[in-house]
Amino acid sequence: MSECQKSGLRYFWVFLSIPLFWWTLDHYRLYINVSSSLPQKYWLVAYGKTPKRQDYVCFKPLKSIAKEYGFSENVTWIKQVLGVPGDLVTRQDRDFYINDQYSATAKTHSLKGEPLKIGPTGTINKGQYYVSTPHKDSFDSRYEKMGWLNESQTVGVAYPLW
Repeated sequence: MSECQKSGLRYFWVFLSIPLFWWTLDHYRLYINVSSSLPQKYWLVAYGKTPKRQDYVCFKPLKSIAKEYGFSENVTWIKQVLGVPGDLVTRQDRDFYINDQYSATAKTHSLKGEPLKIGPTGTINKGQYYVSTPHKDSFDSRYEKMGWLNESQTVGVAYPLW
């Protein structure tokens, strides 16, 4: 292969990589998890992908929640989807169950000492998800203020990197 052909091949790959780079930015982003509710810090998020049971979902909390907890309106959270539309969420005392499978126990007070009200139970509606993490202090669907996640809040499906 001549030097001219090699040079042309290099330019071809450069020109091919530019649209690929922009396409990737339109569909995927790297996110950093700022909370300790999940052990992974770095996540790849597929924009606009609909989460399924056991997927991790990246979402924007309600503005009132973000403001109350001192977060910017642009902050995103990552939780695991444990319940999907049609699933039945029940509880016994402070223990939550999804389709009769134990998911988590709700605490009585927040880390700040504020009382925590129990989240919703019943059949999860279309366009909603029960989200949680295994961390005992996770602020998730176990609590009234968080409730079930609305599909309109979702950014995409998150994949842990490290």
